[in-house]
Amino acid sequence: LPYLFRHGEANTQGLMTGRLDIPLTRKGEEQARLWGERLRAVPFDAAWCSPLLRAKRTAELILEANTGALCKATTLPGLMEVSLGAWEGKSKAEVIRHYPELWEKRGRDIVNTAPPGGESFAEVSARVLPVFKALCIEALKYDNCLTVAHQAVNRAIIAHATGQPPDTMLEIAQPHCSLTLFALEPDSAARILKQETM
Repeated sequence: LPYLFRHGEANTQGLMTGRLDIPLTRKGEEQARLWGERLRAVPFDAAWCSPLLRAKRTAELILEANTGALCKATTLPGLMEVSLGAWEGKSKAEVIRHYPELWEKRGRDIVNTAPPGGESFAEVSARVLPVFKALCIEALKYDNCLTVAHQAVNRAIIAHATGQPPDTMLEIAQPHCSLTLFALEPDSAARILKQETM
């Protein structure tokens, strides 16, 4: 914060990803480099990211292209993507075949239904929001901060910042390498200034 990114395009191979530690595609790396060049004049003095490779690499590439960067990204486990548990690494067809009833239940209530051994989106919000609030407080010490996380994580943050209920968070667009720019108030509250895609 206040520069919050989703990571660049990653090589999912059509599988349910969750916390699988997959790399960026060439396009994903190029997206991050382009953002770094676009924000070349912004002197980032603090940066945080998810420990998953696709988020770490996105942060690294943005900072490498940033001529004024004064920091490297610190990884925060609280920014990791939603855990899909037993469904990670499986295709949608495999999940439907092996977990038909749970898949139907999740379709009816995706916010509150978790895969086996995984998280619901409500649990993601409960995990992420304390991290978000702590980052807002920490960011007041710096001039320009970069955060790189994931689709579900960013949706939870944006829903909270805009006062949207958790059951609407999946309607929030988060394309790969999209930017949400926040303004931080003196009391560490955050409001969204703009959202941009590459």
